[in-house]
Amino acid sequence: MAVHGSTLVAAELLVAVGILAIGVPLTFDALETLELHKRLIGVMDVEARGSAPAESVVRLEREVPRTEGVQKDLAFTLLALADNPVRAEPEKHALIDSAVGHFRSYVAKVPGDGAAWAGLAAAELADGHTDRAAAALKASILATPWSPSLVTWRCSLGIALFGKLDDEGRELMQGQFRLQVNRSVAELVNMVVDRNAVRLARILLAPSPDELIVFESELARRR
Repeated sequence: MAVHGSTLVAAELLVAVGILAIGVPLTFDALETLELHKRLIGVMDVEARGSAPAESVVRLEREVPRTEGVQKDLAFTLLALADNPVRAEPEKHALIDSAVGHFRSYVAKVPGDGAAWAGLAAAELADGHTDRAAAALKASILATPWSPSLVTWRCSLGIALFGKLDDEGRELMQGQFRLQVNRSVAELVNMVVDRNAVRLARILLAPSPDELIVFESELARRR
């Protein structure tokens, strides 16, 4: 198995500076962080040698401390490890399913963690469970609606899951798109152009004329 730098670097950054580069600060004890980091490096070493990481992942799950914070970051780690384009599908889905389980266990105990709900949404989406992903995305927004570190991620998830959101979820997503316009309209325009979602962005911004004008001005500037 070839080493894919982006996946492994993302996984290492997960425990070093934040979760999946979205600016969510790590919350667990320093000793537990070190322990998880050591185990994660072991999994990365297995991949670097071209071996299947399944056994190392199982050992990682079994041996790291199981406090709430570690469980959340373990779930993000498993999701990052699954994001390897040459990984066999059964192994990829096993990693994602395990991540889903850890996310669900964590949010059952810490329901106010918007980042964990967003992680669950991403994991459920990767596993093809779009209804569950949409429900988790909605829960993430309800938990921390104004989180600047999550808004870009949630807009991206919202594009993928818009057809599965109920009326309340779509209204919540309108708020996320408005926030993203004010946070970085250039980033939003890049996202919707790349995802062929300009029309969806206009629908979501239509109730907010000021933000829609800003969006359209940035879009016109790119043309």
